[in-house]
Amino acid sequence: MNDEILVPLDLSDAIAMIDRQKEQIAALTTENERLRKEIKEIKEKIKLTNEYVDKYHGLGDRSLEDARKVEREIALSQSETQWLNR
Repeated sequence: MNDEILVPLDLSDAIAMIDRQKEQIAALTTENERLRKEIKEIKEKIKLTNEYVDKYHGLGDRSLEDARKVEREIALSQSETQWLNR
């Protein structure tokens, strides 16, 4: 008689475990999509920064100073974006 009671409990535990795993997969999928979007945005910013540096490459130290300024602006923009996404 105990076996009859344990079988539904085991099945119930298995179903609960599957449900928890589905929830974990859904959460990971959402996080994955968010990270892919963030990576895409960062790649676009890198592309724009590279274009900017290429454009002003012949200016010597001034070019490096401008590139660093753009990098600081990108870093600030990224931190603002991360803060807003919380």
